[in-house]
Amino acid sequence: MIGATDSDSRPHKPLHWGLAAKALWTLANDTARTDQVFTIISALTGDSFERTYQAFKKTDHGQRLLRERPSLMARLSS
Repeated sequence: MIGATDSDSRPHKPLHWGLAAKALWTLANDTARTDQVFTIISALTGDSFERTYQAFKKTDHGQRLLRERPSLMARLSS
């Protein structure tokens, strides 16, 4: 929703349907233009990453990970 807010009072980032449609049209006409996929994703993401992060911060597990900040590289290499 444009102009709506979450409990943390941040405005929602709107989806950009026109930009997504233009990028999709470009990609459909030239399938080698795979860069347009990133434009489509960005245009249709809105604030979903931020909302997910805010929900993650409210969980016990999220709070622990944010407090401890474990090394992802160390975890992946073991």
